[in-house]
Amino acid sequence: MITSNPVINPAAKFLLSGAAWLAIGAVVRSCTSFLFSKRYRVHKAGAILISGTSSGIGRHAALSLDSAGYTVYAGVRKEADAKSLTNERSSLKPIILDVSDSESVNNAAENVKNDLKRTGGKLVAIINNAGVSKGFLNQS
Repeated sequence: MITSNPVINPAAKFLLSGAAWLAIGAVVRSCTSFLFSKRYRVHKAGAILISGTSSGIGRHAALSLDSAGYTVYAGVRKEADAKSLTNERSSLKPIILDVSDSESVNNAAENVKNDLKRTGGKLVAIINNAGVSKGFLNQS
């Protein structure tokens, strides 16, 4: 009997471990604490663009910042994810954003820019939560 035993890259092994998730959680907590602190608090007209908000940390950040009173542009790749976010929180502003496609990035930037002009808002932060993985796991 032949069994397949994929070799996992050491970096991938770390990211799949519990320690990595604790580190990621600490970074997210630091960033949100910074944004919520009185010393650095941005005014209520402040808008934040977050990529990768379909699920996980990005979705949680979008919902938390929206609850705190920020205008949140939530970048998602699929229309279904945009509808899901809108159903959960109608004040969120989902935008189609695929960070691996430069045309999608340019269109999203133009849409945010136009909406901010129309509403008189100001973009005060960008959280790049989305990423592109190429050859992350070595399965040879």
